[in-house]
Amino acid sequence: MHKLKERILLDDKGKRLPSPPDYENFRMCWVCGLVVPLREIKQSGKIAGIKGVEPIENKFDYGKGIVLGFDDKHRYLRLRKRQNKHPDKEVQRLIDQGWELQSYSSSMPT
Repeated sequence: MHKLKERILLDDKGKRLPSPPDYENFRMCWVCGLVVPLREIKQSGKIAGIKGVEPIENKFDYGKGIVLGFDDKHRYLRLRKRQNKHPDKEVQRLIDQGWELQSYSSSMPT
């Protein structure tokens, strides 16, 4: 279960021998010395990230620049109120008093 690397060819005295012509078609385990042809080796893919997303090298840099306060609830309420604003000031004043705005273009009055 070790990573197979290039073959090492040594003579009896430990000197490196010249590479044979089929040298690049074989890999060798440097721990046990097993020589395996490339066609029998299971190739493992390279891990690649998602395009446009850079990996974080320092885990403590994650989230820097994001400051959240305790007023998230109030911010949500302000956004909800902002959506209910009407461009006409008189109509908005009546809505604030509790009146409801009914559109008669889509429904008939009863």
